Amino acid sequence: MKEVPWMKYGVTALAVIAALLCTSECRELNVFGERGDSKERIAENEIRSMSEQVELYRETRAALPSDFSALTRANLIKNAQEDGRVLDPWRRPYIYKLDPDTKVGFVIVSKGPDEKSEDDDIRSDRLAKQR
Repeated sequence: MKEVPWMKYGVTALAVIAALLCTSECRELNVFGERGDSKERIAENEIRSMSEQVELYRETRAALPSDFSALTRANLIKNAQEDGRVLDPWRRPYIYKLDPDTKVGFVIVSKGPDEKSEDDDIRSDRLAKQR
C-alpha cells in the first residue's frame, strides 16, 4: 500500500472527520461568538422575505392576509408549522398583525433573543426605515 503523506503522522480519515465535527459543534454552541449575531441577521432576512410575501399577497388579492396561515394556504410561506405559526431563529413564533399606524398597514415582529424587553425586538417597520 502506498503511503500517503498525512498517514505517516497518524492522521486518519476518522480523525479529520472528528475535527470537522468538533469545529461545527463549537460554532453551534457559540464558542466563537458568531452564532448570536447571525440569528439576528437570519431573523431580519426572514422578516424582510415575509414582508415581501405579504405585499405579494396584497397585490394578488387586493387585501392583506389576516395571519400567517393565509400566506401558507396561498403557498407564499413554506417554513410554517402545521398550526400556521412561523418560528424565528430562537424557536418562538413571529408575530404578524395588521397595524394601520404603519406605512404598509402591517408589522412582523420577532421578540429577539430575550423575549422580554422591546429594545431588541426585530420589527419589519424598523427594518424598512433602515433601508
